Amino acid sequence: AAGLGAEMNSAKMTFPHDEKVATFAGDLRSANDMEKFARAYSFPLVNIFSGDIAGSLFNDGRPMLVLFRDKESKGLAAEEAFKKAMGTIGRKYLACVTGSSEPMDQRFMDFVSVEPEELPTVRLLLNPAKTMTKYRLEGEIHEQSIISFVSAQENGKLQPHMKSEPVPTTQSGPVLTLVGTNFWEVVRDPTKNVLVEFYAPWCGHCKKMEPVYKEVAKRLEHNEEVIIAKIDATANDIDGVTVEGFPTIKLWRAGKKDQPVDYDGDRDVDGFLSWLQLHASRQEL
Repeated sequence: AAGLGAEMNSAKMTFPHDEKVATFAGDLRSANDMEKFARAYSFPLVNIFSGDIAGSLFNDGRPMLVLFRDKESKGLAAEEAFKKAMGTIGRKYLACVTGSSEPMDQRFMDFVSVEPEELPTVRLLLNPAKTMTKYRLEGEIHEQSIISFVSAQENGKLQPHMKSEPVPTTQSGPVLTLVGTNFWEVVRDPTKNVLVEFYAPWCGHCKKMEPVYKEVAKRLEHNEEVIIAKIDATANDIDGVTVEGFPTIKLWRAGKKDQPVDYDGDRDVDGFLSWLQLHASRQEL
């Protein structure tokens, strides 16, 4: 303890990155405070995102500050500014840098709704493992703009970044296509049971289920109290809905819109119809 400069009734943590050593300034009797302290220093100040640490990053509990960049001159300059800014912002945010070339990078981009042409770009993610709220840094990326971006969010001066495709002018087929801007208008109709598939265009399971889902919608076209819908969750953000994998399927029941039900039945036509018969409100299918 003496070699680390520790005093009686204090705690220090050593680690191989950045500061190398940190002193715990909280209550030594609080296991929760000590756990938060240890977690804050378990990662470098700025991390390179990869599949190996993705789960640990999302489960860390802190808000995430993420730079999406390619390794070209503009991207590398943004990365340097990002690292400098984190020296000021500190460890109350978990910071990471990611690219766009690896499959895991691309999935991260889809999850956060980042398009390749936006790079370099910065996102601030609150509750990334739960009901994630996203904020986008507007304008040029430099050290002060990143610091100001974080400060503005902390002071309630930013609106969440919500991405949406244009509302379709026509609908083709029995499955209703939703987008971010009309999602809640449709789903919150108190007279309708609305089953929604959240899908990704690259998802093999979604592609396999597509003809089944269309047949379910076709079978129920006669029922005015049921809507079978889908939404591209990589191109549209829905505030208050967490999509952790694809496909995610949820039912908003008539008269019970504050209690959506996750679909857990078989992914065949009879499975969907039986499940809806059990869980949907007020009608015979």
